[in-house]
Amino acid sequence: MKEKAEGKVEIIDFNYETVNAAIAFCYDQNISQFLDKNFPTNAFSLLQFAGKYFINDLQETIENFLAKSVSPLNIVEITNTAIKKYSTKLENYCFNHFLIFFKQEIPVENMDLLDKEFAEKLQEELGQ
Repeated sequence: MKEKAEGKVEIIDFNYETVNAAIAFCYDQNISQFLDKNFPTNAFSLLQFAGKYFINDLQETIENFLAKSVSPLNIVEITNTAIKKYSTKLENYCFNHFLIFFKQEIPVENMDLLDKEFAEKLQEELGQ
């Protein structure tokens, strides 16, 4: 392996800020400022990084952060990202929140953009 021989790894598919935040997390530094800045894009990027490099505790932290941030305004975007990034935990969290929003008749923005298979599961659960 080239990386082992040279003692370095080149990460080309993530921006500097994402890599820096991931490294900071690994050294127990606070990354909340990074997550809050440019929300939810930075969180999505870090979730993808954690998944690609198998940093499970970072993935769990980002999933929890996004779960706490779910609202009727952003749940569709967070759900679609959870599906794309294979974040089953976050996807299930969003599913349950959709049920709550629908049962309480809280309008959800951008429903037309929701993943079609996910939307079908929701309709089945709601009996529609």
